[in-house]
Amino acid sequence: MNVDPWRQFYSPVNNDEDTESELVLDDAVKGLTLRAVKQEDERELTRKFRVLEDIHALFNKWVRECGAAAGVSDVNGRPIEGRLETSGSWRLGIHEKDADIDLICVAPRFCDLSLFFSTFQEMISTHPDVTNFAAIPGAFVPIMTFDFRRVNVDLLLAVLPHVNTVPPTFDLLNDSVLSDMEEKSRLSLNGPRDTLTIERLVRRAGSSLTGKQDPPDAHERYERFLRTVRVVRTWAKRRCLYSNKMGYLGGINFNIMMAMIIQMYPRKGPGALLLKFFETLSRWPKLDAEHPGDKHGGVRWKAPVQLCAVKKNGSRLDSVVYPYTRFGESRGDMPVVTPSYPAFNSAGNVNPWTLRILNEELNRGMEILKRAQEIANVPQSGGKAVAALAACMDALVAPCDFFWRPDHEHFLALHVTKQGSSATEEEDAALFNDFKGMSEAMFRQIVSSDRYKNLGSYPMARIHLLPKKFEGKDLGAPSKPPPPKPSGEGQGGGQGEGQSGAEKAASAEAEAAALAGDALDGSLTMWVSFSPDKARPSERLEVGALVSSFERSVKERFERDHPGQANDFAIRPRYFKQKDLPFWVHSLGDIGHEQAAQLRKQRKKELKELKKKQLAAKSAAAAPETLEESGALRVASPAGMQEALAPGLAAAAEAGDPQRGDKLSAAAASPEYQAGRAAAAAAAKEAAEAAAQAVKPLWLAVEEAHARLPILSALGDVAVRTPLGAYVAAGPRGSGRVPGETAMETEEGRPLKRIRKVFLLS
Repeated sequence: MNVDPWRQFYSPVNNDEDTESELVLDDAVKGLTLRAVKQEDERELTRKFRVLEDIHALFNKWVRECGAAAGVSDVNGRPIEGRLETSGSWRLGIHEKDADIDLICVAPRFCDLSLFFSTFQEMISTHPDVTNFAAIPGAFVPIMTFDFRRVNVDLLLAVLPHVNTVPPTFDLLNDSVLSDMEEKSRLSLNGPRDTLTIERLVRRAGSSLTGKQDPPDAHERYERFLRTVRVVRTWAKRRCLYSNKMGYLGGINFNIMMAMIIQMYPRKGPGALLLKFFETLSRWPKLDAEHPGDKHGGVRWKAPVQLCAVKKNGSRLDSVVYPYTRFGESRGDMPVVTPSYPAFNSAGNVNPWTLRILNEELNRGMEILKRAQEIANVPQSGGKAVAALAACMDALVAPCDFFWRPDHEHFLALHVTKQGSSATEEEDAALFNDFKGMSEAMFRQIVSSDRYKNLGSYPMARIHLLPKKFEGKDLGAPSKPPPPKPSGEGQGGGQGEGQSGAEKAASAEAEAAALAGDALDGSLTMWVSFSPDKARPSERLEVGALVSSFERSVKERFERDHPGQANDFAIRPRYFKQKDLPFWVHSLGDIGHEQAAQLRKQRKKELKELKKKQLAAKSAAAAPETLEESGALRVASPAGMQEALAPGLAAAAEAGDPQRGDKLSAAAASPEYQAGRAAAAAAAKEAAEAAAQAVKPLWLAVEEAHARLPILSALGDVAVRTPLGAYVAAGPRGSGRVPGETAMETEEGRPLKRIRKVFLLS
């Protein structure tokens, strides 16, 4: 089937230009960009271009050495060459300050991965301008990563199997370049192919032109895309959502998502585009639960995010075009489909737990920008409106609150350390960097691995992986920062008295190191927070076994690239309650311990108010219209009384205790019980009326009403049924309990609070 590769998948929703209020939002986004988005200046760009030139020269030198070893020195009298392709944010022109550069070495047929990770690795790692070198040849996409004159570089290899030199006419978007290419080379080449395709599709957004021709407003539209996607990426980084390897999203994912939004609203400016980004994606259709026990219903995305139709061209690669992979059909939890052939899900690392966090943050962003829109919609001028909009925008990119969220009580830290050495100091450092890189790349498996019982296998309501690493930190640091050291002990007590300038500098440096919590051992600490699901049966969390399984998995993978070296390193767990966290974790948001405590208190208050409103709304929706519907009159009737006693009688019979059954029956016929029945009817009526007025949930109103009834200890434990389900009313201490009457579940399977008194009925 012939598919136009430049025709957008989703039709434009709105082809209008900005309204007056949207222009106000544009100004707010511009202000946020100036405050929060760090961009490279001309000097920094020039420095990076020179780094690229030097790496290109090294790459061509290596290509010619490989060619000479293969007996190829030139083609048609010209020296053989490779080609360096850029990818990601650098190629798109986003140019964020301190961003890395993705480079793909496109090489002739005689340059293979074994040479790339031997001779070329040696050339790069020993270069005097290279630091922090790490190589992962066994990764899904083999990669070298390093800093070249302080510019972070990710280096990949793509080998063209049928050429002795990469020609100047090399067309990156021609699908024929993939012919007979090995999978790892194809995966490396996907990056620049997708990046170039995204750029062209953004330029043509909303256009009906065919072929490669751009519309007249292409450049202006692309600039709007760049301005908006910079803000989105800043939001993702500040909110700790920017990490593909940790199970969240990376640059390619956000680029595709933002490009789809501009296809839907091709003439809108950055303010409206930012609003539509959160509005559209927070409301993206979700899949229902796949089975009754599926705890991720309403989380997984139903439709793919994609820019153009998925095409097939009749080659062998058609078998891996989305939604198919080499492992079979897999639509993924959050499908974000790449635009070039062969299309695949670029968000394949996202799992239901990380997707929950992404959905939460998209909803949070939408709520903030809705408030900004309301402010912009009101015709006003002056500093107050500008300040209010600026506050909304700053709130959007506020630092991640992972460590001080009130619903984060349980934390697990994984500490990656050295425990021995069988190599030189230089080799040992390189190996440790590789092991840390492998541990970080596999960290998401702690919640989603199918090879061992992971954190997600336990009854959890929430799991939050933090895609932020801490290096050289002491997990034994106190929860509060140490007090500052006295700066001088002279007779006058003046600050710094009796200290030389050098001593003062040394003292300040020591204090800074203490406050930073530096352990100076190069260790790596990764964090995950979890909240048990109180509505499900509890299960003991075996932290030791969980982390041992993860460590074994990492070491097995590490041994493939570094045989016999894995036992030099270890991964150790440590559990924390929120109040016991080391003080240095608050550096995540560049805030202090006291400020974090205040934010946690404020957030806790906000959540309490929100839950109160949600409870009131739920009660109003579920309140019975009549007392008959509430069940109050039914349970107060003689038949209702017998129904309530039936479980107790059955349990007594099953336990072989006829005296107990007789005692229950006699109690039911006693004058005290008959008097209590009238009191029960009054209490049930009062509870139903409170619920009908949406004052309280019915079960809570019933419980409070029963608390005022006379205790009839003769009844012992009585299983009762409310309109919400069954629970056990446990008798007072010493009254004895009927075996088998401890289950407390609603009809929805949620347990209710045990009542520590004998109540009649509900």
